[in-house]
Parts: sequence; C-alpha cells; structure tokens
Amino acid sequence: MNEFTKEELQIIHLDMTTYVNRTPMLSESPSHKALRDKVEFMIDNYCEHDWRYTQHDQPIDCRKCGMNYI
Repeated sequence: MNEFTKEELQIIHLDMTTYVNRTPMLSESPSHKALRDKVEFMIDNYCEHDWRYTQHDQPIDCRKCGMNYI
C-alpha cells in the first residue's frame, strides 16, 4: 500500500508552508493552495487502520474508517 504516515504528511505540510513563506509568489498559486488543502485534509482525516480479517488472515477493511484493503 502506498500511503504516507501521519508524520510524513505533517513534514510535507511544514515544508510547503516554509517554502511559500520564502517564495511569496507561490502563496497566490491556486494549485499550491489546492495541494496544501489536500495535505491538510489527509492529516485531519488520518486513520491508524484497525483491519478486519478473513478466516485465512487476509485483511478486508478497516473497522474505523471502512477503507477496503484492496
């Protein structure tokens, strides 16, 4: 699974914020704002998955957020 940890997302967010403060013209970029908002959303909705398993120990979905394993 290609998923960032919550800590990695927080580092990305901090780096984005620091970079924008050093490069003022990026602060007006709609694509940068959209990406920043997406990273913030991912942090706010981060789930430490609690997988539900089949009888054969195959993960199915998360009991907390409902995300499917596949």
